[in-house]
Amino acid sequence: MNEQITAIAALLLEINGKEKYTAFFDFSGHVHTFSIRIYSGKWSQGKAPLFNLSLQNKDGQQWRNWDNAHAMSGDSILSFLTTLL
Repeated sequence: MNEQITAIAALLLEINGKEKYTAFFDFSGHVHTFSIRIYSGKWSQGKAPLFNLSLQNKDGQQWRNWDNAHAMSGDSILSFLTTLL
C-alpha cells in the first residue's frame, strides 16, 4: 500500500508541475483514506473539480471508492492519472 500511495502522490505532483491541471491530495492515516481532487487549469475558490475521488484501503489490499464502495486497483488509478500528463 505504501508504494501505491507514493506512486500516486508522485504522479499528482508531476501533473501539478505541468500547469495544465491543479491537483490536491490528502492522506488520512487514521482511516486509511486517500483523497484526490483535480481541477482544470488553475484552482480558484468556488471552482468545481474535474475529478474528485476519495479512496479507502482498510485491508491493505484493495482500494474502495469512499462514495460507493466500488473496488479500484492502484494500477487503474495510476493508469488514469498518467493520461493527464
